[in-house]
Amino acid sequence: MNKHILYLKVLTLLSCVHLIGQTNVSNELKSNQTAFKKEGGIVQIKPMIFNSDAADVFPRFLEDGLVFSSNRGKKENPRSNFDLFVISDLSNPVLKKMKRKMSTRYNESSLYVTKNGKTVYFSRNKLEPNLAKRKTNEKVKLRSFSIEKNKNKYKKVIELPFNGSSYSVAHIVLNSSEDKLYFVSDMEGGYGGTDIYEVELYYDGTFGEPINLGSKVNTESNETSPFLIGDDLLYFASDNPKSWGGLDIFKVKLSDGEPLNLGTPINSEADDYGLIINKEYVFFASDRNETKGNDNIYSITPEELKVLEAQLQLSEIQSTISENINSTTSIVKNSEEENKKQKIEKKSNYRLDHDYKNLNRIVLFGFNRSELTLEYKGPLNDLAVFLKKHKEIHVILVGHTDQIGDSSYNLKLSQERSEQLKTYLVSNGVSKGRIIAIGKGEQEPVEKCTSCTKEQNRKNRRVEIELTGN
Repeated sequence: MNKHILYLKVLTLLSCVHLIGQTNVSNELKSNQTAFKKEGGIVQIKPMIFNSDAADVFPRFLEDGLVFSSNRGKKENPRSNFDLFVISDLSNPVLKKMKRKMSTRYNESSLYVTKNGKTVYFSRNKLEPNLAKRKTNEKVKLRSFSIEKNKNKYKKVIELPFNGSSYSVAHIVLNSSEDKLYFVSDMEGGYGGTDIYEVELYYDGTFGEPINLGSKVNTESNETSPFLIGDDLLYFASDNPKSWGGLDIFKVKLSDGEPLNLGTPINSEADDYGLIINKEYVFFASDRNETKGNDNIYSITPEELKVLEAQLQLSEIQSTISENINSTTSIVKNSEEENKKQKIEKKSNYRLDHDYKNLNRIVLFGFNRSELTLEYKGPLNDLAVFLKKHKEIHVILVGHTDQIGDSSYNLKLSQERSEQLKTYLVSNGVSKGRIIAIGKGEQEPVEKCTSCTKEQNRKNRRVEIELTGN
C-alpha cells in the first residue's frame, strides 16, 4: 500500500459538495452474495457491491444514505485525488458522485452533518503561501472547517479555531447531544502518532479548548476514525500493541472501562477502521484484500455486532475468572495449612448451597415466540434467589431457535428470547451487570435433523443458562 493511502487512513481525506452524474448499483445492498463467515460462528462480513478497483474508504451516514471517499476515476481505475460518493437511500441504492464546489485540486475530508442538517463539518488541505504551486498534497497538513447550510445553499466557510500550521486536524464527529466535538490530530503534546481530542461545543457556536482523551484511548501509536454512540460509547481505530496487525477497531466507554478490541471477523491482520453504526447498518473499511481493490467497505448487521460484542464480553469475563482461579490456586499452594483448609471448606460448602446442581438450566419457547411461559417462572425465581446470595456468580443466557424460517430473523428472535430471561432476572433483583444475553439463531441445534419433528423443533427453541465462577 502506498504512503498516500496510509496517510488518508490516519487523517481521513474525503470531498464535500453537490451531486452530479450517477451510476446504478444493485438493489440488493444488504444481500451481497460474497460473504466471509467466521469459522464456526454466525457473523458474516459482506463487501459492498459498490466497491471498486480503487480505494473505497471511510463510510459515513448522510441522512438516509451513505457517503464514502474513493479515488476511483474513469472505468473505476485508481487516480491520485479522492472524491466523495453518495448513496442517498440505502433501501434503493444509486451511487452518485459529488461535484467539487467546495474542494480544490487537493482534498476535502471527513464530512459530518449535524442532526438539523444546517451545519457541515469537513477538513481540507489548506495551502500556505509558499506551497501554493506544489503539485502534491502528501505533506500538506489538514485543517477542519464548518459551513452553515440554508436549504441547498452553503454560506461562508469558517476555519475552526483549534487548527494549526504544523499539525493536522481531521475526522470531525459530534456526540449525540451535539455539545462535544471530537477530532483526530498529530498536534504537539499528544501521546505519539495521531490522538483523539474532545472539544466543548457551546450553544452560541463557540468552542472550548481541545482536551486529549488521555491514555485510556490514546497511545504512542495512531488512533483515528472516532464514532460516538450516544454521549459515552466511542468506537475508534488504532494500531496500538493490542491490535492484530495494522489498524484494528476498538470500543470503549469514556466514563469507565478499558478499550475492547472487537476481534475477528471485523478485525484482521490488515487495516480495519472507520466503523459507523445506526439501527439498520454497520459499515467499516478494510484493506484485507478479500475482494477487488486495496481498501474496500464492508458491512454486518447491528444484531451481528451485538452478538459479537457479547461473545467478546463473555470471553473477557471467563478470562478474568480463570485468572482469579489461578491466582487463588497459587495463594493456596503458598499459604499455611490452615488457610488451605479454610478455602477448601468454603468452596465445598458453596457448591452444595441451595440445590445448586438442581437449578433449571433450560427454558423452552413456543414457535415464533419469545415470551416466558408460567411453567418456567418458578424455576427462574429459584435461580434469582441463588444468584442474589452468591454475588460472585455471572450468568450467560444463550438463545437458540429451530431451523424454520429466515436465518437472520431467527438470529434476532434468539436474542429476544435471551433478553426476556435477562429482564425477568433483573426484575427479581439480580444485577444486570452480572448477566450476558446473546443469541445464536439456528446455528447450534440440540436436535440436529433435516426433517425435524415437532418435538425436535420444540427442543431447539430454547435458552441455555450457564453459570460461571462456581
